[in-house]
Amino acid sequence: MNHDIIFEAGYRWEKQFFGKSSKNSIKKPHKDFDDSMFEVLNEETQIKLGWDPQKPSTPLSKEVFECIKSYLPENKFDKLRLFNALGTSLDFHHGVDAVFILDEGEQFYVTVDLTTKYVKSKNVQKADIILSQKAHAGEKIWRFCKEVSDRLQK
Repeated sequence: MNHDIIFEAGYRWEKQFFGKSSKNSIKKPHKDFDDSMFEVLNEETQIKLGWDPQKPSTPLSKEVFECIKSYLPENKFDKLRLFNALGTSLDFHHGVDAVFILDEGEQFYVTVDLTTKYVKSKNVQKADIILSQKAHAGEKIWRFCKEVSDRLQK
């Protein structure tokens, strides 16, 4: 199996979702999960990544963001955030590419791994939910959106 081909496909999927990939990122020193999450939720990190958690900028991220909102009560629409974790310790060491947050004073979050595989084995999956390119291509994105929405509201 050619791992370079697999990685390239993954980088293309990241780029489709976020407008950039982690391809040329320098591997970050290990941080525990909480410190890694704090780094990603920091406004400066998102500015460095060129990302606005309240206004996803690619067609795919907008589609997913709006789809998740459609499953939320209207009074929670403006509380939804999508954070980019590409190239951070959360990405490299904890397998998380994106974080959805419902910010209601107390923050509820769902971690996401963008993958080109349809399913990852449980010993490999680290994020709460996987968003596979195949699921999106198969128009099953609504299932992903519903699951994120349900987890955010628990």
